[in-house]
Amino acid sequence: MPAPFWLGVNLWLPVVLIGSLCVIAGLAVTVPAWRRALRWRFPAFRESSLSQLAAALALLLGRGCPLDRALALVQELESGSPVGREVAQWQARLAAGHKEFSDLAAGGTVVPPLFVWLVAGSGEDWAAGFRQAATVYYERAVHQVEILLYAALPVSVLALGLLILVQVLPMLRLFAGVMRSLVSDFGGDT
Repeated sequence: MPAPFWLGVNLWLPVVLIGSLCVIAGLAVTVPAWRRALRWRFPAFRESSLSQLAAALALLLGRGCPLDRALALVQELESGSPVGREVAQWQARLAAGHKEFSDLAAGGTVVPPLFVWLVAGSGEDWAAGFRQAATVYYERAVHQVEILLYAALPVSVLALGLLILVQVLPMLRLFAGVMRSLVSDFGGDT
């Protein structure tokens, strides 16, 4: 292939790759089904979602809402997400007569054992247990976001350096070729 073709490929390939990644990230943020699915897959977002779940239940229970109605509201808010199905199981177990939170949340896959332990450790005051779980999971989410940002900074610097290198090298090769042809045309050995 001629040099202009490879020059075009080397110049536009990084732009196309970065544009594709931006489109995929934009779709992940704007399509609600994708956003709900990804929310429970990535650790920092999962911790944040668990914090929001616990805070919502703590607020509802702290203001005097009965547990069955609070669970129904949260289950309706989380319909279509993995935790929505788990909260529906909590409702069924509550209706079956289970009174301990560890019994309600037994066998769950989305809500981790630490969450259950924090809420169950409060005894009869489930609002305090949910507040404690909300605080712990909020702090964990913040910590994981900070770790992600500290990891993303060096990676972004390396990616930027690679992008600059990929953009500059073809131009330098083209410039060197032009200089070689000028030297050979004008007899640079004299």
